[in-house]
Amino acid sequence: MNAKMLIRADATRDIGTGHVMRCLALAHSWKKQGGEIAWVTHCDTKKILERIRQNDSKVYELSRHSSLKETIDIIDAESPDCVVLDGYQFDTAYQKGISECGIKLLVIDDYVHLDKYYADIILNQNFGADKFKYNALPQTKFLLGTDYVMLRSDFFNYRGYKKEIKNKAENILVTMGGSDAENHTAKMLDALNLLDVSLCIKVPIGANNPHLNSVKAIADKSKHNIEIIYDSQDMPVLMQWADVAISAGGTTTWELLFMGVPSVLCITTDNQENIVNSLNREGMVMSLGWIVQNNYLDIVSILQKLIANKSLREELNNRCQAIVDGMGTERVVEALWQ
Repeated sequence: MNAKMLIRADATRDIGTGHVMRCLALAHSWKKQGGEIAWVTHCDTKKILERIRQNDSKVYELSRHSSLKETIDIIDAESPDCVVLDGYQFDTAYQKGISECGIKLLVIDDYVHLDKYYADIILNQNFGADKFKYNALPQTKFLLGTDYVMLRSDFFNYRGYKKEIKNKAENILVTMGGSDAENHTAKMLDALNLLDVSLCIKVPIGANNPHLNSVKAIADKSKHNIEIIYDSQDMPVLMQWADVAISAGGTTTWELLFMGVPSVLCITTDNQENIVNSLNREGMVMSLGWIVQNNYLDIVSILQKLIANKSLREELNNRCQAIVDGMGTERVVEALWQ
């Protein structure tokens, strides 16, 4: 079936790359089923645009201050079978305007932040989302919870993978999102330098991250063996390597859970708060809470506990790997084909 999907999502230093990255996962599965893709996007960096274009997709580039009318004009020109909106800037009025085009609309949401939703399908892939109450249209269909986590195709070869938990944790992955505008990576590396054990640390830095040089400077002075990896194209391999991960509570969270990596999460934005707190309550991750409220000693205390305790890492591994099966993207595509 040669149906066309139009994706409206942005990637900037302010909002990060998560919206585009999970839509890339959706786009890959859609094309695998024989569909076509058109993107309408504003991106800060060429690297992200290159990733989008790797899928042989048509791309419409917008300015930062583009209007709803510009998107509607593109929809009229492309005549897609469905439209996907992923971004907190797409408010009730924006959704209503798109829905009035008369085309199936999927809205990807994370934390029920709007008073009203105009969508044929609402997708919220977060843990506990099945308990959320949306004020939506009578005909709206809901795809809620971790059954619908959209992992990129890079992870598909790891379905059924079971992580080995070592007696000694010494490989640490630090991943604070695709942009990390506040440079929380630096704070984590400074905290890790206070640990008495010897560690190997890998730090993937996203293409939208403006702090590459300052992170490199910290790594050069560290007593640990730190490798900085710019615009990593192989996150599954890094997660397979890691004994422990330190991460922001964004879209990388679900990749870490799928790979069974014992993880310490921190909250860097409002939309991550419910995700991190819920997973921590269920014993699937350890939480640092809001990163801005943590001092170095708080971070060191939690990391020491996880690194030293194999049983705790085994518990986290068993619980987290049970909730993300890697089939979510296919389930979303199936719902859209219907």
